[in-house]
Amino acid sequence: MRYLFFFFWLSMVSSALAAEITDGKVDIENENIEIYIQYRACEKARFQLQQGRCRESSPVTCDFRLRQVSPKTNCSNVVYDTLNFSFDTLDVKTAYYSGATFEIKGDRNSSVNLTLPRFKGVEEFE
Repeated sequence: MRYLFFFFWLSMVSSALAAEITDGKVDIENENIEIYIQYRACEKARFQLQQGRCRESSPVTCDFRLRQVSPKTNCSNVVYDTLNFSFDTLDVKTAYYSGATFEIKGDRNSSVNLTLPRFKGVEEFE
């Protein structure tokens, strides 16, 4: 019984720390990906995108995971935030990622699918 209570408590704490993706978009003009999230915290947190596998289709489809890099806190405040990841920082302005679809996953089974534009001026694969 004690283990069941611990598991229940642990699941409640981890869900309180979850960063849930509510929406997202590709901002072509500013060359970045915007992700809208909500999470419980005492203050604004920092996040990064961690790339997973890519499925070799034409164009390519890649998995990403949203990860919190700042210390997690357990507060009841709901924080709504917009994250911006530039194409240059993600290093996606290449022929390989031109027109690619990114499935970005957050916590609580939240995700958003975003399609990059076809980049002009990048070398095409032979």
